[in-house]
Amino acid sequence: MARPDVSFILPCYNHGHFLAECVNSILRQTCGDFEVLIMDDCSPDETPAVARSFSDPRVVHVRNEHNLGHLANYNKGIGLSRGEFIWLINVDDYLRSPGVLEKFVAVMEKVPTAAYVFCRAFSVRGGVEVPPHVVHGTSDRIFGSDEFLQRLVIRNTISTPAVMVRRTSYERVGRFEPDLPYAGDWFQWCRHAFHGDVAYLAEPMVCYRVHDTGMSQWYHQNPHKLIRDEVEVRWRVRSMAEQLGRTAIVKAATDAIAWDYGLRVSMKLTENWPLGMTMEQFSESLRAHTDDRAVMTHVTGKMLREVADAYYRNGDAAVARQYYSRALRAAPADIATWTKQALLAAGPVGRTLRTTVARLRGGAAA
Repeated sequence: MARPDVSFILPCYNHGHFLAECVNSILRQTCGDFEVLIMDDCSPDETPAVARSFSDPRVVHVRNEHNLGHLANYNKGIGLSRGEFIWLINVDDYLRSPGVLEKFVAVMEKVPTAAYVFCRAFSVRGGVEVPPHVVHGTSDRIFGSDEFLQRLVIRNTISTPAVMVRRTSYERVGRFEPDLPYAGDWFQWCRHAFHGDVAYLAEPMVCYRVHDTGMSQWYHQNPHKLIRDEVEVRWRVRSMAEQLGRTAIVKAATDAIAWDYGLRVSMKLTENWPLGMTMEQFSESLRAHTDDRAVMTHVTGKMLREVADAYYRNGDAAVARQYYSRALRAAPADIATWTKQALLAAGPVGRTLRTTVARLRGGAAA
């Protein structure tokens, strides 16, 4: 049997009522050389009946004998797929127009160094398509590996149903890590980006639903596990970069780790954010991931500076001053912290100068 160009893998558990719209959005594509694997994770709803209703031979229903969980189901689908390119799309998501696949395949054929291609995605809330934010620009472009990883390690800016990956990249880096159920997709996109360029299409061509039984709601019902996995991704990217001698990525990952800790600690202190961390939780996490004194010093100093910045933005100069002082005790050579401490001590003149500099940089006063 000839290998299709693309394998669509549709993980499904109890979303049979969305299945037809997803499959039909694929069958309408102008580029027709593909297979559709409906990966039914032992759903007790109408999923089997809906899956069997398609007469198109490109649609295959695979029913698991017992529930595997979403990452294991992804991996099983990848193992069964035959296409040169692999596209994971949950059945509550869909392609917005018939020409999407043709555009994705054209880019990957034109840029053989690209590990994957992705686009922006609309969220669908209450049946309404909500336009996405612009993160990577308003024009199509090809990112080099280092450049894109330095962006991606900060936070996950890719929607899973909007990604098509070259099969050879999966063969090189492996499938989804089963011990990262809350951030496995993010880590997977990072792993692929270590070994290839990344193609970006600015047009939003995919929709993903946000609803009470969707994956995003499941994530936020388990905040401690979500925190653990998101923190873990950045540390694993840093470790991979060290092993591969990618010094720019090591630095970017270290800074991203410190920024993330700072965000979580400051938001816990100021707003009791469910995804925040206490100082004790930060210290425990840091010790669990490294015993390198230089790394611990850098991360702790920058984390404390981020906390100070948060209090400064909230107008609490006294507490901000305390945290800048703590940051300098942790990392005495940090010029940025010394500068912010000095501007804070300068009173209104310092605040004006800091606000002006931030405005020129296009950001908030921080």
